[in-house]
Amino acid sequence: MWKEFFYFSRNDKIAIGILSTIIVVSLVILCFRTQRSSLTDDLSGKQPTDSSALLFRSEAQTPVSYRRDTSQRSYHSEGTTAPNRLIIVPEPFDPNTADSSQLIRMGLSPRIASNLLRYRRKGGVFRTPESLSRIYGLPEDVYKQLLPYIRIGEQFTKRPMKSPLPQRPTFVKKDSTYKYPEGTRLDLNSADTTELKKIPGIGSYLARKIVSMRLRLGGFCSVEQLQEVSPHLTPDMHRWFIIETPHTPGIFINKEGVDRLRDHPYLNFYQARIIVEHRKKHGAIKSLQELTLYPEFTPEDLDRLKPYVSF
Repeated sequence: MWKEFFYFSRNDKIAIGILSTIIVVSLVILCFRTQRSSLTDDLSGKQPTDSSALLFRSEAQTPVSYRRDTSQRSYHSEGTTAPNRLIIVPEPFDPNTADSSQLIRMGLSPRIASNLLRYRRKGGVFRTPESLSRIYGLPEDVYKQLLPYIRIGEQFTKRPMKSPLPQRPTFVKKDSTYKYPEGTRLDLNSADTTELKKIPGIGSYLARKIVSMRLRLGGFCSVEQLQEVSPHLTPDMHRWFIIETPHTPGIFINKEGVDRLRDHPYLNFYQARIIVEHRKKHGAIKSLQELTLYPEFTPEDLDRLKPYVSF
């Protein structure tokens, strides 16, 4: 019977184990707190004798404050029962050059001295005694005490001269491109764009078009062909040009394909295709008169094309 009484299931064993653990932990915590309380009571009953213990106790019981052995000045921070005031011992000083030791010697707190030095490091300059009031954290009564003792150096009273506004650049209109005098004649087949622009009435655009047309043709046959380049090249422009360098026939009409033929200024796609098909049906072309059978070619077209065709 007694065996059945002390028999525990698995869940019962787990519960008993957890409960035992909680009891042991609670006892350990209770013992630790009791020992700590007794240690604190022992320490509070003892009076420190050495100077370091006295300093430690003083710092522990007093919030952040500034204390000095002199009776002339003392500092108290917020949170103390002492009034929030500074005992100032002023002396002539320049806020632009005074260092931290001088500022603290005069009675300013390290925090105010640090703010003043930080203001100077960021480029701030005190140009008048009244400008000291801009220092953050400086009480007004302290500022009034220091005001009669402020001495601003001459190098700080002069404001730097502002650089004059940059003068607007004056744009000098360049002389126009030199133009040839009346009576000048250029070879239309050899003049480059630089020479062409020296002709009155011809600029960069027209000069490039003339050279491009000349390359596609293989050269000009007559000055009158300038009017085919652009309507701006009127007949009165012919007086500036002559033809001295002969043109080069650039169309081998019995060898070139459609693409090469249509690239010539005097042939279009349909005319180039007719030339190729005529060669396939009737053989090599011996004369341009053979093309008069096709409506795509007019007598004017064949006359313009004749100087540029070789068989």
